[in-house]
Amino acid sequence: MNHRHHLVLACFLACCVPVGATSGSAAAPCEPRNLGFDRSEVGWAHQPLSKLKRDTVYTLAQKEGRTVLRGAADRSASAYVAYLKPAAAVPAALSWRWKTDALVPGADNRDKAREDAPLRVIVAFDGDRATLPEVEKKRFARAKNIAGKDLPYAMLMYIWSDQVEVKA
Repeated sequence: MNHRHHLVLACFLACCVPVGATSGSAAAPCEPRNLGFDRSEVGWAHQPLSKLKRDTVYTLAQKEGRTVLRGAADRSASAYVAYLKPAAAVPAALSWRWKTDALVPGADNRDKAREDAPLRVIVAFDGDRATLPEVEKKRFARAKNIAGKDLPYAMLMYIWSDQVEVKA
């Protein structure tokens, strides 16, 4: 069975941050931030995720006047990553546009054995690991052993799924 999936994310991937606001001001207006897939100074780069799978192939394309990221995956796993500093202390909102031309047959993220998704957007956060309980510090140490590098302090992952209703 061919599991080829395509990811398209708009370069405009609006990371909406408060303009001139303090971290306690939720009512401040937001301003979209272009994450610049097409700008080399932003630092977007391919990052392999598994030695057991092929890498996803990422390319840039023009769509509706915007630069978009296109990922072609065929039983593969990798990421397209940039380390961005937030424009403000705490982003107020994050939004993006994405589409896929295929779902993963049989995937269901509620079941660990069938966990998979054609699209994911992951936001990672830094934090002070020294403040974590000992059991968490040990988990981070084991994860670093496996991954060969420190993992993010925390992550928020959005997935594309046809198994669970969208909840607002």
